[in-house]
Amino acid sequence: MAYAHRDVSSGLHHTNSAFAGTLILLCAVAARYSNDLRVMDDPKEPGEEPDPHSSGWKWFSQVPLVRATPLAPPCLYELQFFALVGHFLQASSVPQACWMIVGIGICVAQDAGAHRRKSRRGVHTVEDELWNCSFADGGNTLVSVMMMFLGNEQKVYVLDKAEGNAAQVAGHPAWGSVWDIASHQATVMDVRTNVFCASGMHLPNGSYVTSGRNGAIGRGRVIWSQRNPSGNGAWDSEYGDFDGSKAIRILNPCTPFDNFASTNCQWFDQFDVLSMQKHRWYSTAEALADGSLVLIGGFVNSDHINRNYPNDYPQFEGGAAENTYELYPANGRGVEALNLLIRTSGLNAYAHSFLLNSGKMLAQANVSTMI
Repeated sequence: MAYAHRDVSSGLHHTNSAFAGTLILLCAVAARYSNDLRVMDDPKEPGEEPDPHSSGWKWFSQVPLVRATPLAPPCLYELQFFALVGHFLQASSVPQACWMIVGIGICVAQDAGAHRRKSRRGVHTVEDELWNCSFADGGNTLVSVMMMFLGNEQKVYVLDKAEGNAAQVAGHPAWGSVWDIASHQATVMDVRTNVFCASGMHLPNGSYVTSGRNGAIGRGRVIWSQRNPSGNGAWDSEYGDFDGSKAIRILNPCTPFDNFASTNCQWFDQFDVLSMQKHRWYSTAEALADGSLVLIGGFVNSDHINRNYPNDYPQFEGGAAENTYELYPANGRGVEALNLLIRTSGLNAYAHSFLLNSGKMLAQANVSTMI
Protein backbone atom coordinates (compact mmCIF):
# COMPACT_ATOMS: atom_id res chain seq x y z
CA MET A 1 0.00 0.00 0.00
CA ALA A 2 3.02 2.28 -0.39
CA TYR A 3 1.38 3.98 -3.36
CA ALA A 4 -1.65 4.87 -1.15
CA HIS A 5 0.61 6.55 1.43
CA ARG A 6 2.29 8.40 -1.41
CA ASP A 7 -1.01 9.61 -2.84
CA VAL A 8 -2.38 10.66 0.56
CA SER A 9 0.82 12.60 1.26
CA SER A 10 0.46 14.38 -2.06
CA GLY A 11 -3.15 15.33 -1.24
CA LEU A 12 -4.63 13.38 -4.15
CA HIS A 13 -7.81 12.69 -2.14
CA HIS A 14 -8.60 16.41 -2.33
CA THR A 15 -8.62 16.46 -6.13
CA ASN A 16 -9.44 12.90 -7.23
CA SER A 17 -12.89 11.70 -6.15
CA ALA A 18 -12.17 8.09 -7.14
CA PHE A 19 -9.13 7.94 -4.86
CA ALA A 20 -11.03 9.72 -2.09
CA GLY A 21 -13.80 7.13 -2.28
CA THR A 22 -11.28 4.29 -2.22
CA LEU A 23 -9.57 5.80 0.81
CA ILE A 24 -12.85 6.17 2.72
CA LEU A 25 -13.84 2.60 1.83
CA LEU A 26 -10.52 1.35 3.19
CA CYS A 27 -11.48 2.95 6.49
CA ALA A 28 -14.94 1.32 6.33
CA VAL A 29 -13.53 -2.15 5.70
CA ALA A 30 -10.84 -1.75 8.36
CA ALA A 31 -13.51 -0.72 10.87
CA ARG A 32 -15.08 -4.17 10.49
CA TYR A 33 -12.03 -5.63 12.21
CA SER A 34 -11.96 -3.18 15.12
CA ASN A 35 -13.72 -3.26 18.51
CA ASP A 36 -13.09 0.44 19.05
CA LEU A 37 -16.41 2.11 19.90
CA ARG A 38 -15.48 5.05 17.70
CA VAL A 39 -15.94 2.99 14.50
CA MET A 40 -19.57 2.27 15.45
CA ASP A 41 -22.60 4.50 15.07
CA ASP A 42 -23.62 6.52 18.11
CA PRO A 43 -26.45 4.95 20.16
CA LYS A 44 -29.91 6.25 19.32
CA GLU A 45 -30.99 6.38 22.96
CA PRO A 46 -29.04 7.53 26.05
CA GLY A 47 -27.55 4.62 27.96
CA GLU A 48 -27.61 2.22 25.00
CA GLU A 49 -24.46 0.42 23.89
CA PRO A 50 -23.18 1.04 20.34
CA ASP A 51 -24.24 -1.65 17.88
CA PRO A 52 -21.17 -3.60 16.66
CA HIS A 53 -23.03 -4.34 13.41
CA SER A 54 -22.80 -0.64 12.60
CA SER A 55 -19.00 -0.73 12.40
CA GLY A 56 -17.77 1.11 9.32
CA TRP A 57 -21.12 2.42 8.14
CA LYS A 58 -20.27 6.03 9.04
CA TRP A 59 -17.55 5.87 6.37
CA PHE A 60 -19.38 3.68 3.87
CA SER A 61 -22.43 5.96 3.81
CA GLN A 62 -20.27 8.90 2.68
CA VAL A 63 -19.34 7.26 -0.60
CA PRO A 64 -21.69 7.56 -3.62
CA LEU A 65 -22.03 4.20 -5.38
CA VAL A 66 -23.04 5.74 -8.72
CA ARG A 67 -20.46 7.40 -10.95
CA ALA A 68 -20.98 11.14 -11.35
CA THR A 69 -19.74 10.94 -14.96
CA PRO A 70 -20.69 7.51 -16.36
CA LEU A 71 -18.99 8.16 -19.70
CA ALA A 72 -15.60 9.00 -18.19
CA PRO A 73 -12.86 6.40 -18.75
CA PRO A 74 -12.38 4.11 -15.73
CA CYS A 75 -9.31 4.39 -13.55
CA LEU A 76 -7.46 2.02 -11.25
CA TYR A 77 -8.94 3.55 -8.11
CA GLU A 78 -12.44 2.95 -9.43
CA LEU A 79 -11.73 -0.73 -9.88
CA GLN A 80 -10.41 -0.92 -6.32
CA PHE A 81 -13.51 1.02 -5.23
CA PHE A 82 -15.88 -1.73 -6.40
CA ALA A 83 -13.73 -4.47 -4.83
CA LEU A 84 -13.88 -2.69 -1.47
CA VAL A 85 -17.64 -2.06 -1.74
CA GLY A 86 -18.23 -5.76 -2.39
CA HIS A 87 -15.97 -6.74 0.50
CA PHE A 88 -17.81 -4.44 2.91
CA LEU A 89 -21.32 -5.46 1.84
CA GLN A 90 -20.51 -9.15 2.07
CA ALA A 91 -20.52 -8.87 5.88
CA SER A 92 -23.57 -6.60 5.99
CA SER A 93 -27.31 -7.18 6.14
CA VAL A 94 -27.49 -7.00 2.34
CA PRO A 95 -24.86 -9.49 1.14
CA GLN A 96 -26.87 -10.19 -2.01
CA ALA A 97 -25.87 -6.72 -3.27
CA CYS A 98 -22.32 -8.04 -3.72
CA TRP A 99 -23.25 -9.82 -6.94
CA MET A 100 -24.36 -6.57 -8.57
CA ILE A 101 -21.34 -4.64 -7.30
CA VAL A 102 -18.85 -7.30 -8.39
CA GLY A 103 -20.53 -7.46 -11.80
CA ILE A 104 -20.15 -3.71 -12.25
CA GLY A 105 -16.51 -3.94 -11.18
CA ILE A 106 -15.81 -6.64 -13.77
CA CYS A 107 -17.44 -4.50 -16.47
CA VAL A 108 -15.28 -1.55 -15.40
CA ALA A 109 -12.14 -3.70 -15.63
CA GLN A 110 -13.10 -4.94 -19.07
CA ASP A 111 -13.89 -1.40 -20.20
CA ALA A 112 -10.36 -0.42 -19.18
CA GLY A 113 -8.89 -3.47 -20.95
CA ALA A 114 -7.52 -4.96 -17.74
CA HIS A 115 -8.24 -8.46 -19.04
CA ARG A 116 -5.91 -8.04 -22.02
CA ARG A 117 -2.21 -8.85 -21.97
CA LYS A 118 -0.03 -5.73 -22.01
CA SER A 119 3.36 -5.26 -23.65
CA ARG A 120 6.38 -4.72 -21.39
CA ARG A 121 7.88 -1.89 -23.39
CA GLY A 122 9.13 1.19 -21.57
CA VAL A 123 9.14 1.84 -17.83
CA HIS A 124 6.92 -0.49 -15.78
CA THR A 125 5.26 1.53 -13.01
CA VAL A 126 3.51 0.57 -9.79
CA GLU A 127 0.16 1.43 -11.41
CA ASP A 128 0.97 -0.88 -14.35
CA GLU A 129 1.59 -3.76 -11.97
CA LEU A 130 -1.64 -3.06 -10.07
CA TRP A 131 -3.58 -3.16 -13.34
CA ASN A 132 -1.90 -6.47 -14.18
CA CYS A 133 -2.94 -7.87 -10.80
CA SER A 134 -6.56 -6.83 -11.25
CA PHE A 135 -7.14 -9.79 -13.58
CA ALA A 136 -5.40 -13.13 -13.05
CA ASP A 137 -5.56 -16.47 -14.85
CA GLY A 138 -7.49 -18.68 -12.47
CA GLY A 139 -6.99 -21.87 -14.46
CA ASN A 140 -9.70 -24.19 -15.77
CA THR A 141 -12.66 -25.32 -13.65
CA LEU A 142 -13.17 -28.26 -16.09
CA VAL A 143 -16.94 -27.77 -16.05
CA SER A 144 -19.02 -24.65 -16.72
CA VAL A 145 -19.95 -22.65 -13.64
CA MET A 146 -23.72 -22.76 -13.17
CA MET A 147 -23.47 -22.88 -9.35
CA MET A 148 -20.38 -22.10 -7.29
CA PHE A 149 -19.70 -21.80 -3.55
CA LEU A 150 -16.76 -21.44 -1.20
CA GLY A 151 -16.35 -24.67 0.75
CA ASN A 152 -13.52 -23.50 3.01
CA GLU A 153 -10.36 -21.42 2.85
CA GLN A 154 -8.79 -23.82 0.35
CA LYS A 155 -11.56 -25.05 -1.95
CA VAL A 156 -14.23 -23.65 -4.28
CA TYR A 157 -16.87 -26.08 -5.53
CA VAL A 158 -18.48 -25.86 -8.97
CA LEU A 159 -21.65 -27.42 -10.34
CA ASP A 160 -22.87 -27.42 -13.94
CA LYS A 161 -26.01 -28.82 -15.47
CA ALA A 162 -25.75 -32.33 -16.93
CA GLU A 163 -24.20 -31.87 -20.37
CA GLY A 164 -21.49 -33.25 -22.64
CA ASN A 165 -18.43 -31.69 -21.01
CA ALA A 166 -15.07 -33.01 -22.20
CA ALA A 167 -14.01 -33.82 -18.64
CA GLN A 168 -15.07 -37.33 -17.63
CA VAL A 169 -15.77 -38.94 -14.28
CA ALA A 170 -17.05 -42.43 -13.43
CA GLY A 171 -17.59 -43.18 -17.12
CA HIS A 172 -19.75 -40.15 -17.97
CA PRO A 173 -19.30 -36.41 -18.65
CA ALA A 174 -18.57 -34.48 -15.47
CA TRP A 175 -20.79 -31.65 -14.23
CA GLY A 176 -19.10 -31.19 -10.87
CA SER A 177 -15.59 -30.13 -9.86
CA VAL A 178 -13.56 -28.62 -7.01
CA TRP A 179 -11.07 -25.81 -7.62
CA ASP A 180 -8.04 -25.38 -5.35
CA ILE A 181 -7.47 -21.72 -4.47
CA ALA A 182 -3.71 -22.03 -3.94
CA SER A 183 -2.79 -24.09 -7.02
CA HIS A 184 -5.58 -22.95 -9.38
CA GLN A 185 -6.06 -26.61 -10.25
CA ALA A 186 -9.44 -28.33 -10.55
CA THR A 187 -10.50 -31.93 -9.98
CA VAL A 188 -13.71 -33.44 -11.34
CA MET A 189 -16.32 -34.76 -8.92
CA ASP A 190 -19.05 -37.31 -9.53
CA VAL A 191 -22.60 -35.97 -9.26
CA ARG A 192 -25.31 -38.44 -10.22
CA THR A 193 -28.40 -36.28 -10.71
CA ASN A 194 -28.99 -33.33 -13.03
CA VAL A 195 -28.36 -30.10 -11.07
CA PHE A 196 -29.76 -27.69 -13.69
CA CYS A 197 -31.45 -24.74 -11.90
CA ALA A 198 -31.22 -26.28 -8.42
CA SER A 199 -31.00 -24.28 -5.20
CA GLY A 200 -28.37 -24.48 -2.47
CA MET A 201 -27.49 -23.39 1.06
CA HIS A 202 -24.94 -24.06 3.81
CA LEU A 203 -25.77 -26.05 6.94
CA PRO A 204 -24.48 -24.90 10.36
CA ASN A 205 -21.73 -27.55 10.34
CA GLY A 206 -20.26 -26.17 7.08
CA SER A 207 -21.80 -28.79 4.81
CA TYR A 208 -23.49 -27.61 1.65
CA VAL A 209 -26.86 -28.82 0.39
CA THR A 210 -28.29 -28.49 -3.12
CA SER A 211 -31.83 -29.53 -3.84
CA GLY A 212 -34.04 -30.11 -6.83
CA ARG A 213 -33.52 -29.43 -10.50
CA ASN A 214 -34.22 -30.79 -13.98
CA GLY A 215 -35.03 -34.31 -15.11
CA ALA A 216 -32.43 -36.49 -16.81
CA ILE A 217 -31.49 -35.28 -20.29
CA GLY A 218 -29.21 -36.23 -23.16
CA ARG A 219 -27.66 -34.36 -26.06
CA GLY A 220 -29.65 -31.28 -27.06
CA ARG A 221 -31.80 -31.56 -23.89
CA VAL A 222 -33.55 -34.55 -25.43
CA ILE A 223 -34.95 -37.17 -23.06
CA TRP A 224 -33.40 -40.33 -24.45
CA SER A 225 -33.41 -43.46 -22.37
CA GLN A 226 -35.90 -43.78 -19.54
CA ARG A 227 -38.86 -41.60 -18.57
CA ASN A 228 -40.73 -41.14 -15.32
CA PRO A 229 -44.52 -41.63 -15.28
CA SER A 230 -44.77 -37.82 -15.44
CA GLY A 231 -42.84 -37.80 -18.72
CA ASN A 232 -39.61 -36.33 -17.32
CA GLY A 233 -36.34 -38.11 -17.91
CA ALA A 234 -35.46 -40.69 -15.27
CA TRP A 235 -32.01 -41.62 -16.67
CA ASP A 236 -29.97 -40.98 -19.81
CA SER A 237 -27.49 -43.51 -21.16
CA GLU A 238 -25.17 -41.01 -22.91
CA TYR A 239 -24.68 -38.47 -20.12
CA GLY A 240 -25.38 -40.96 -17.33
CA ASP A 241 -27.49 -38.47 -15.40
CA PHE A 242 -30.49 -39.30 -13.22
CA ASP A 243 -33.60 -37.25 -12.52
CA GLY A 244 -32.76 -34.50 -10.03
CA SER A 245 -36.27 -33.16 -9.46
CA LYS A 246 -36.47 -34.46 -5.86
CA ALA A 247 -32.74 -34.82 -5.20
CA ILE A 248 -30.97 -33.64 -2.05
CA ARG A 249 -27.20 -33.58 -2.52
CA ILE A 250 -24.85 -33.01 0.41
CA LEU A 251 -21.16 -32.17 0.43
CA ASN A 252 -18.74 -31.93 3.36
CA PRO A 253 -15.95 -29.62 2.10
CA CYS A 254 -12.48 -31.09 2.61
CA THR A 255 -9.01 -29.56 2.87
CA PRO A 256 -5.77 -30.62 1.11
CA PHE A 257 -4.91 -32.58 4.27
CA ASP A 258 -7.96 -34.86 3.89
CA ASN A 259 -8.23 -37.94 1.72
CA PHE A 260 -10.10 -36.51 -1.22
CA ALA A 261 -10.81 -39.99 -2.59
CA SER A 262 -12.82 -40.94 0.48
CA THR A 263 -16.61 -40.83 0.39
CA ASN A 264 -16.52 -38.22 3.17
CA CYS A 265 -15.09 -35.70 0.69
CA GLN A 266 -17.44 -36.52 -2.20
CA TRP A 267 -20.99 -35.52 -3.03
CA PHE A 268 -23.66 -37.68 -1.40
CA ASP A 269 -26.22 -37.90 -4.19
CA GLN A 270 -28.30 -41.02 -3.53
CA PHE A 271 -31.86 -40.07 -4.51
CA ASP A 272 -33.17 -43.50 -3.50
CA VAL A 273 -31.88 -42.86 0.06
CA LEU A 274 -32.36 -39.11 0.54
CA SER A 275 -34.82 -36.94 -1.36
CA MET A 276 -37.38 -34.16 -1.02
CA GLN A 277 -41.06 -34.84 -0.58
CA LYS A 278 -41.97 -32.86 -3.71
CA HIS A 279 -40.53 -32.17 -7.16
CA ARG A 280 -38.89 -28.72 -7.17
CA TRP A 281 -37.20 -26.85 -10.02
CA TYR A 282 -36.18 -23.15 -9.70
CA SER A 283 -36.88 -23.41 -5.97
CA THR A 284 -35.36 -21.46 -3.06
CA ALA A 285 -33.36 -22.73 -0.09
CA GLU A 286 -33.00 -20.64 3.08
CA ALA A 287 -31.32 -21.43 6.40
CA LEU A 288 -33.44 -21.11 9.54
CA ALA A 289 -32.43 -20.21 13.08
CA ASP A 290 -32.74 -23.82 14.28
CA GLY A 291 -30.17 -25.02 11.72
CA SER A 292 -32.64 -26.57 9.30
CA LEU A 293 -33.35 -25.48 5.75
CA VAL A 294 -36.66 -24.43 4.28
CA LEU A 295 -37.14 -25.44 0.63
CA ILE A 296 -39.58 -23.08 -1.02
CA GLY A 297 -41.69 -23.37 -4.15
CA GLY A 298 -40.47 -24.42 -7.54
CA PHE A 299 -41.72 -25.73 -10.84
CA VAL A 300 -42.93 -29.28 -11.35
CA ASN A 301 -42.75 -29.86 -15.08
CA SER A 302 -43.18 -26.52 -16.82
CA ASP A 303 -40.56 -24.16 -18.28
CA HIS A 304 -40.06 -20.39 -17.71
CA ILE A 305 -43.67 -19.91 -16.53
CA ASN A 306 -44.97 -22.45 -14.02
CA ARG A 307 -48.50 -22.73 -15.37
CA ASN A 308 -50.13 -25.47 -17.43
CA TYR A 309 -53.21 -25.18 -19.61
CA PRO A 310 -56.00 -25.97 -19.19
CA ASN A 311 -55.50 -24.61 -15.68
CA ASP A 312 -58.11 -26.71 -13.89
CA TYR A 313 -56.23 -26.55 -10.55
CA PRO A 314 -55.36 -22.85 -9.96
CA GLN A 315 -53.65 -23.37 -6.60
CA PHE A 316 -50.98 -25.41 -8.35
CA GLU A 317 -51.38 -23.94 -11.85
CA GLY A 318 -52.66 -27.07 -13.52
CA GLY A 319 -49.96 -29.19 -11.89
CA ALA A 320 -47.03 -27.03 -13.05
CA ALA A 321 -46.33 -25.15 -9.79
CA GLU A 322 -45.27 -26.50 -6.41
CA ASN A 323 -46.57 -23.60 -4.30
CA THR A 324 -45.51 -25.19 -1.04
CA TYR A 325 -42.55 -25.41 1.28
CA GLU A 326 -40.90 -28.25 3.15
CA LEU A 327 -38.09 -28.54 5.67
CA TYR A 328 -34.78 -30.37 5.64
CA PRO A 329 -34.24 -32.36 7.76
CA ALA A 330 -37.95 -33.05 7.70
CA ASN A 331 -38.02 -34.86 11.07
CA GLY A 332 -41.58 -35.98 10.41
CA ARG A 333 -42.77 -32.58 9.20
CA GLY A 334 -44.82 -32.55 6.04
CA VAL A 335 -45.38 -30.17 3.14
CA GLU A 336 -47.29 -26.92 3.72
CA ALA A 337 -48.93 -24.59 1.20
CA LEU A 338 -47.51 -21.05 0.99
CA ASN A 339 -50.04 -18.34 0.19
CA LEU A 340 -47.33 -15.97 -1.09
CA LEU A 341 -46.57 -18.43 -3.88
CA ILE A 342 -50.21 -19.09 -4.62
CA ARG A 343 -50.83 -15.34 -5.04
CA THR A 344 -47.83 -14.95 -7.35
CA SER A 345 -48.07 -18.27 -9.14
CA GLY A 346 -47.03 -18.32 -12.75
CA LEU A 347 -44.08 -15.98 -12.18
CA ASN A 348 -42.43 -16.88 -8.87
CA ALA A 349 -39.29 -18.82 -9.77
CA TYR A 350 -36.46 -18.51 -7.22
CA ALA A 351 -38.41 -16.52 -4.63
CA HIS A 352 -36.14 -14.19 -2.65
CA SER A 353 -35.71 -15.02 1.03
CA PHE A 354 -33.74 -13.64 3.97
CA LEU A 355 -33.58 -14.76 7.60
CA LEU A 356 -34.14 -11.80 9.92
CA ASN A 357 -32.58 -11.24 13.35
CA SER A 358 -35.96 -11.94 14.89
CA GLY A 359 -35.89 -15.49 13.57
CA LYS A 360 -38.63 -14.71 11.07
CA MET A 361 -38.02 -14.80 7.34
CA LEU A 362 -38.57 -12.13 4.71
CA ALA A 363 -39.80 -13.61 1.43
CA GLN A 364 -40.44 -11.92 -1.91
CA ALA A 365 -41.92 -13.28 -5.12
CA ASN A 366 -43.10 -11.38 -8.18
CA VAL A 367 -44.43 -8.09 -6.70
CA SER A 368 -45.45 -9.50 -3.30
CA THR A 369 -43.60 -9.54 0.02
CA MET A 370 -44.27 -11.28 3.32
CA ILE A 371 -42.62 -11.91 6.70
